[in-house]
Amino acid sequence: MNILLFNDTDGNYHFGCTATSKAIKWYLGIPDSAYTHKVADSWTATPVPFSAEDFDDDAFFKNWKEKNQFLAEQIKTSDLCAFTGEGTLHGYEQRTAARNLLYLMYICKKRFQKKVFALNQSCFPVYHIQEVDKNNLACAVYKKVLSVIDFCAVREPISLAILNRLDVKAKIAFDCLPLYVHYLHKETKLPKDLNRDYTLISGGSVLYQSYKAFLKNLHKSYNPIGKIYFLASDMPDVNWDDQQCISAIKKFNKKLKTKLLHRRIKIIHAKSVDEWLTVIRNANMIVSGRFHHSVAAAVFGVKYVCLEANTLKIEALNLISDRSNLYRLSIENFNHLPPPTIRLQ
Repeated sequence: MNILLFNDTDGNYHFGCTATSKAIKWYLGIPDSAYTHKVADSWTATPVPFSAEDFDDDAFFKNWKEKNQFLAEQIKTSDLCAFTGEGTLHGYEQRTAARNLLYLMYICKKRFQKKVFALNQSCFPVYHIQEVDKNNLACAVYKKVLSVIDFCAVREPISLAILNRLDVKAKIAFDCLPLYVHYLHKETKLPKDLNRDYTLISGGSVLYQSYKAFLKNLHKSYNPIGKIYFLASDMPDVNWDDQQCISAIKKFNKKLKTKLLHRRIKIIHAKSVDEWLTVIRNANMIVSGRFHHSVAAAVFGVKYVCLEANTLKIEALNLISDRSNLYRLSIENFNHLPPPTIRLQ
């Protein structure tokens, strides 16, 4: 079966996103050499739909097809179109990637008559369930698209509640990072400059904006155990919000007097997905504003504190009562697909 993967986050942003997409491609039997639609494509492709009418407009589709001939051909020759939504599907008007991804789901089904599966995603057309309004543009488009595809799985219960309010049939699953941990992760040596007794911190899509205050109150608010390290992913393009956090840490360290040297924060640049996971696995605790950092901690049984993100997906993680077999819940993303080419343990 020829499966075309959309919104591939392998190599993007931080190693949590990379691990998730690697697990999905491994499970679906998609080789590394195969073409996939990247998350960067979701943000940069044109034309970008806006009104609900654009989704069915023949002239708009003709324009899209002319500007995306290669992708159109890949869709034509595929047997199934799988979309890993991750955190891309939230908001609408100011979210180019969300609008593009929703349009791709819709035309894969309606124009190309393909099987369409939406996997590994959170869905937040609005921030909170109380804001759901079927007459709202974002809600109307999400409902329009997700009601016609063949299978829709969401990775946490708040997204499920929002889609249920929109009368969209969706299934609860989970993020696919635990699949990577369970089947693919190979523990590495800890970085040489990492003390064995340590607490990790990270940034976040919202947290970076108040990082100075976060650092000032870190010891008082969260009681970190041992030395403190900021965990960054050593990628070609380090995510810009992590750079903001690192800059704040450098200023924070300069202000500390000699007697507070033990409170200085070091930066750990993980060089691979497996090293990133190993550093989390061996931590005493992690204080983070990132979903995947918290998921990895939950899988390993490491104490974690989830701080505010740009959606309620982090808060939703705490609503999952049984975290002992998260990888089994991850597999629910694929339960309507043909049997995998791998043998699960």
